Amino acid sequence: MCHKAKTMLNENFKSEKVETKSYPLLKNDVYQAQLLDIKAVENKKYKSNEVETVFTFEFAVLNGKDVDGNEARTRLLAKNFVPTYLYISAKNGKNTLYKIVEALLGREITQEEEAGGLTGAFLNALIGEQVRLLLEKGQSKKDANKFYSNITNFLPIETNCEPLTIDEMAKINEAKSKQKNTPKEDNQDEIRMEDIPF
Repeated sequence: MCHKAKTMLNENFKSEKVETKSYPLLKNDVYQAQLLDIKAVENKKYKSNEVETVFTFEFAVLNGKDVDGNEARTRLLAKNFVPTYLYISAKNGKNTLYKIVEALLGREITQEEEAGGLTGAFLNALIGEQVRLLLEKGQSKKDANKFYSNITNFLPIETNCEPLTIDEMAKINEAKSKQKNTPKEDNQDEIRMEDIPF
């Protein structure tokens, strides 16, 4: 006879109903941001069951206002589905990985860096660096009533902004750890604050 170990909840635990928080969109504008993290994520290729590894770059806004005029500092943004390789197309020029890395470096990638490839150590060294993000409002592909702040370009900074404080980073990390694992839409670059319980 097999006995299963019993685990029980703490009797003082209480599950309560919480209202979803809603935050105004960020304006169509340029926001200076700090790179928080880079993650390698496996996703299915477009219109295929084949799996590929792509990057997600996570940023926190350092300055600017949302559409209602509120401070946007610490708002989270992500650029999803970034290829893990460098290429230049005749039609669109440098790919997203090139644009992000060069904006964070404040210079073009050298031929030596291109030839050697961008290692994890090289990319990880960019965490904490600042960049300017061009945002534009985009409509959800799944719900025509929902809109998101989409990163459409990456620009080098002109001057450094005040970086995130230890307290701000702790608040962001705590919120991210509580965030639900909700799938991101192709056009969703903003990490929706209503998905993060504060």
